[in-house]
Formats: sequence, structure tokens, C-alpha cells
Amino acid sequence: LEHDEGSPWATLTPDFTRTSLVKNTNLKRVEKNDAVQELVYSIEADRGMGLSGLPLKGELNIRIVEGLDRIEFGLNAYWSTFNHRLRVAMPVPKNGEAKYLYDIPYGTLEREPYEPFFTWYGANGDWPGVHWAGIEQDGLSVALFNQGTPSYLMETGKGDSEVMFLSLLRSPAVPTYLHEPYFYTMTDYDGMRDEGDHQFTFAIGAYGESFADSTVVLDGETYQQVLPVTTGKVELPEMPQIHSENVRMTAVKWAEANDGIVLRLVEYRGKGGTVEVSVPNTFKFAEQVNLLERPQSELKIQNGKLTLQLKPWEIASLKLGM
Repeated sequence: LEHDEGSPWATLTPDFTRTSLVKNTNLKRVEKNDAVQELVYSIEADRGMGLSGLPLKGELNIRIVEGLDRIEFGLNAYWSTFNHRLRVAMPVPKNGEAKYLYDIPYGTLEREPYEPFFTWYGANGDWPGVHWAGIEQDGLSVALFNQGTPSYLMETGKGDSEVMFLSLLRSPAVPTYLHEPYFYTMTDYDGMRDEGDHQFTFAIGAYGESFADSTVVLDGETYQQVLPVTTGKVELPEMPQIHSENVRMTAVKWAEANDGIVLRLVEYRGKGGTVEVSVPNTFKFAEQVNLLERPQSELKIQNGKLTLQLKPWEIASLKLGM
């Protein structure tokens, strides 16, 4: 629980006083079967923490699933506080020089910590990470995956550890700039504290290699996905398949001219490389197009396959026609 006096826009004071909730967390039950092991903890903060009678009360689940290379967490919490922030603190053992990396659309970006500044447009030290952010060290890379809470802070902790912080919830109580009627209405601005029940999910995964050599990008995307559910029998058409260690297919859509389909391919490791695409017999020609689907170059389909060379981080669009 971190002091965060501010408005919906920004933190306004340098007081980041933190209160650990370890003493307020107690093991409630253990559940186990052949596929899943789960620890369930109850959390109830002391009266007065967070300038209100009950800033946090809830239940934390820690789940290990057979065959799944990550540990999953779920938090159900009731929140009723003022000018505080709820963070997850995930320590990582130090193992040489650390790099802080963040998932961005179609890429990964290394970012350095920065000094917070406190104005209405200020920033308190956090960086965004779309699906994950992590600490990369020699022989050990650890990623913290999020589902809809992409605000991270990396710090050097006490002793032999680095710490990844994931911001879950804020309760600002200074209604700065909410009084401009042209842009905002000021009705019930107290609602910006998000009082009430909340559910959060996050997970942690570790790799014995650099993030560029690992499956972290794919793991981050699959952690975000929800399995579709439908009734009856599903008959899917034969689809193109890609074969590459560095390239993935992020989208398949109908062409704007309704004369084929468009595949969006992305080189996601920052290494470049060749991708092979298996093309169903339905499609007779292929071409590389730009994002507006205007032709750039024709591609040859030989024995039901075509190849394409992509540069590091390149986004390529292929159009397959019938």
C-alpha cells in the first residue's frame, strides 16, 4: 500500500511511503488435485490504513497448473481509501547487470528508470508495458504479465534483489482540472477513487535466457486471450500457416477490395530472418502490400509455399488472392 496523493492525472507529492501488507495476509486454505495446486490467502488491512476504515479487504489466490510454465495470481479486493496506490511487489534475485524491458505494440523496448516530477501533468516513475514487463539478467529473465493493468515500476531492492512493481489501483482524492465544464462534468467526482469490489489477475514467468531468445512475447499474448465458446460443430476453412522462429502472424482479415485475404506478419525478436508461409490451394497468387493494401511486390508461390525476408521488428502485410 503506497501513499499517492494526487489527482486522476498525476501524483502531486513526493511522499511514496509504503506499508507492507504481509502482516495483514493469512493463509486461508490449500487446494490440490492432479492438475492444479492453489494457495488461498485472506487480506484485511488495519483500521486507519489509507485514511479510511477499510482500504483493502480481500482474497489472494496463487495457482500452479501442471504443464503451464508460469505462476498465476488472482486478487479479489474491496477498496475504500483515499490518496493511496495498491501495488504488487515481485522481487527478483540479482544475477549481474539488470536490463528493464517492456512489451510495446509489435516490439520490446528497454527503458531506464527516471526521476519522478510532480505537476498536474507529472509522472511518478512508472512506465507502461502492454502485456508484460521484466528484468533481464545473465542467465535469468523474469517477466510479470498483466491483464489490463499495464503500469510498472522497476527498482533496485534491499540486499541481493531487484523488484518489479505492478500498479493495480489508485484512489486520488484531489479533483484537479475536473471543474472545466467544457471538457468534464464534476458530478460525483468522488467516484474517481474507484471504491468497491475489484478483480485483478497477473502472472510471473522465468526464462534461463534473454527475452529475445525466449517465448515471452508469445506467452504474454496467450495470457491475454480468452477461449471462444460456441455451440454446435465448428468447421474452419484451411488457413495459411507460417514457419519461423522470429516471425509470427498477428492478424488475418478480408482484403479491403474483397478479392482475397491479408496476413499481418511481425518480426518480434529484433533479429530479422526468413519466414516460410504455407498457402492453401484456394489461393492462386500472392503479393506484398503496404498497410493501405497497395501493391508493393509480387511473391511467387512454389509447391504451395512462399518465403519472405523480414528485417528486425519489421511489420509485413501479405495479400493472398484466389
